[in-house]
Amino acid sequence: MKLEEEIDEKYYIIIDPKQEFFISNKDLPNWIMNSSMLIDSENKIKMVGSPWINEDMANLFHEIISQ
Repeated sequence: MKLEEEIDEKYYIIIDPKQEFFISNKDLPNWIMNSSMLIDSENKIKMVGSPWINEDMANLFHEIISQ
């Protein structure tokens, strides 16, 4: 089974074409804004970086979403 097949379908990819998140968070460094982010329901960044890049990141992703 591939890693991406294990991810629960309740998580989504959100694209912000109007850059509303960026406009609302101008203090964030560009390297964060240009990365994948996991954001909670309160718009707090919980993880920066692709969760599928390696097993450690995937484990971190699963740990964060299970809280």
